[in-house]
Amino acid sequence: MATIQGVAKAAGVSAMTVSNVINDHPNVRRATREKVLEAMARLDYRVNPAARNLRKGRTGTIGLAIPGGNSAYYGELAAAIVAAAVRYDLRVSIEQTGALRENELAALSLSRNRLYDGLLLSPVGMGSADAEWLNVDYPVVTLGELIIGGSVDHVAMPNVDASRAATRHLIDRGCRRIAILCGPVREEADVSSLRHTGYRQALEMPVCGWIPL
Repeated sequence: MATIQGVAKAAGVSAMTVSNVINDHPNVRRATREKVLEAMARLDYRVNPAARNLRKGRTGTIGLAIPGGNSAYYGELAAAIVAAAVRYDLRVSIEQTGALRENELAALSLSRNRLYDGLLLSPVGMGSADAEWLNVDYPVVTLGELIIGGSVDHVAMPNVDASRAATRHLIDRGCRRIAILCGPVREEADVSSLRHTGYRQALEMPVCGWIPL
């Protein structure tokens, strides 16, 4: 198996120069770069990604843990994240958790083991009691309406504001008996409970009452 030292000898340069070419260092003359690349091709030299990542302290890969990829929402979400990552020369590794707590925690462990540089996590099975799992030493961003806590960034739709605005729109059009159809309203924040909160806030105005379902 060819080594950096072997490539350097074949190209008549130092091992440091070969390393600079591999890592696309700008301060390498074009002629030297071409000579090194020719030697790499002739010797069939292959870069060892694991060794390079260990030296650089990063993998160039971010993890995306989602409940599943067969729904239109998560499919479009994954496609948008992959497209954004490409612009920063990053790869995306997609984990399908099946909305199971143990699989979501496993995705966090993969990043903890430095297989990813960071993790985008869409939790469904985890709860507020799992907040301590998010107190990690690598970047994590949670996605979706479930609010777990922990010292991480969280991206979600403005469900309360949107539901309140939609209900107020009906009120402004003269509707006085407005019902809401949603899933179970839980104590922990999720889509249904957040949208129900916005609905109730709008109906607290004195112009109409509300209909509990």
